[in-house]
Amino acid sequence: MNDKVVHGIPSKYVLQEGDIIAIDCGAKLDGFHGDTCLTVGVGKITEEARMLIQTAQLAMFVGIEHCRPGLRLGDMATAVQSFAEERGYSVVREYIGHGLGRDLHEDPQVVFAEQKAGTGFRMEPGMTITIEPILNTGSHKCVVEADGWTVRTKDGGLSAQFEHDIAITRNGPEILSIPDPEFELEDGL
Repeated sequence: MNDKVVHGIPSKYVLQEGDIIAIDCGAKLDGFHGDTCLTVGVGKITEEARMLIQTAQLAMFVGIEHCRPGLRLGDMATAVQSFAEERGYSVVREYIGHGLGRDLHEDPQVVFAEQKAGTGFRMEPGMTITIEPILNTGSHKCVVEADGWTVRTKDGGLSAQFEHDIAITRNGPEILSIPDPEFELEDGL
């Protein structure tokens, strides 16, 4: 929430008007895993938080659009990083996407920053991966709290994440985590 990048342990903190919180959930059905995330605001949020959330969601869709047969990880990562940085946000390096199947975290690792176009694994039909860039308002650097689990932005900036599971088909990416229309981008955003 707010400056939390990933993870977190339940606490007595009560969400306040203006907080933002990433909700990352998984499921397993018939031996296969699913993994999805969205970031939402609590009540009225600042324009800064709204723009971060919107840009994080759009960055995920930029990544998805670059998951086509023949493209490489670096093509997708470069597109995501460029999109985010052109809008003034940083992309977290340490926490990345992954392959998905009978295990929740499988190869390949799906990195969203500091890659070169034309490098990395080649997108192939039949691959199932998560696209989940995490954007921060400040630096991309993170710190792990004393609990050994909760990760925050190092500079206290806000952080937002969206994630969809996708299958790469001959015709391009297919979203497997069914989007909830209530949380999809609104017209004009």
